[in-house]
Amino acid sequence: MNQDGHNRKASMILLQPPVLRDTEVFTSMPAHYRRTGMRSLWADANRGGAPTDSFLEGPVFD
Repeated sequence: MNQDGHNRKASMILLQPPVLRDTEVFTSMPAHYRRTGMRSLWADANRGGAPTDSFLEGPVFD
């Protein structure tokens, strides 16, 4: 039983172990576009208020 009293269990079925891949940074956001030291409603709601200087969402290619 978890903290909220439910009997839910998170599980993942993997028939084969996942492949570990090396990654590299392709690009990054220029510093002058980052908003450091500022709170945002998005970070409050999604990151528990943790400092987040930028948020971009986009496609991921393997």
